[in-house]
Amino acid sequence: AGIVPVAHATDGGGSIRIPASYCGLVGLKPTRYRTPSGPARLEGSFGASVANMVSHSVRDTALFLDAGQGHEPGSPYWSSPLVRPYVEELGRDPGRLRVALVRESLTGAPLDPAIAKVLDDTIKQLLGLGHEVEELRLPIQAQQLFGAHGVAIGNSLLVTVNDREKALGRALGPQDLESITFGVLERAAKATGEGVVRARHAFEDISMAMEQQFERFDVILSPVTASLTPALGELSLNQPYESYARKAMGSAAFTVLANVSGQPAISLPLGMSDSGLPVGMMFTARLGGEDVLLRLASQLEQDRPWAARRAAI
Repeated sequence: AGIVPVAHATDGGGSIRIPASYCGLVGLKPTRYRTPSGPARLEGSFGASVANMVSHSVRDTALFLDAGQGHEPGSPYWSSPLVRPYVEELGRDPGRLRVALVRESLTGAPLDPAIAKVLDDTIKQLLGLGHEVEELRLPIQAQQLFGAHGVAIGNSLLVTVNDREKALGRALGPQDLESITFGVLERAAKATGEGVVRARHAFEDISMAMEQQFERFDVILSPVTASLTPALGELSLNQPYESYARKAMGSAAFTVLANVSGQPAISLPLGMSDSGLPVGMMFTARLGGEDVLLRLASQLEQDRPWAARRAAI
């Protein structure tokens, strides 16, 4: 439910089990309501669920967003109109951007040394391109963020599962759902109406707190994840919840915020670990600021292209 990290899993023995062409991916989460969610429903999980794609280039990302964005008939929601097609933002001078640097993960997970190195390299690249960088401590309470996100995702899942059971005419069992999923459903079933409304209020509070940061800054830089992508099976949904949550801390360290707050964010494959895994850096902009993200992403891609990178197979 977050931006797809631009790194991929290994089998635990060090060899990468992915096609070489998947070495680096661009992932853009648009502004909430920029892309349609219907026709059956006009938002997913209070807007935390947003549909888009990943690609190998900033150009393809811009083209896809041009094709997929727009107001949905019947939707009471809208996002700011485009100044020009997104693909025309590529190659435009982004100007001297004020970049806020966020190093601390929201889960408390420490940065893997390889990720910390790529973050430092990205800062140097931004400074070399003439941008300003200033460290920022986000005014976000992790408990409120993850609590609200959990209520929204859990209760949306509960509705989906109940609808599926009704369609099948039977209850879903262990042969259908993983143990972690059952745990999420059990917690969601205990939620009160007041709790759901308060979760929605938290979404709004967090969105406003984030939007205020863009009075000082143009974009916020952070890693995509705090840890390198774990080995296949390590985040299996068939394990004790405590074990899963502990292992997932690094993967959920930064991306959940944009899902809850609604701002657009883009993941760029700006480096690699010594073991050959791509490392993603994330840039977040104000609501409706996809144009800023795409101009900056295009500049970074042209300055240090990633298309030719290939991981060892």
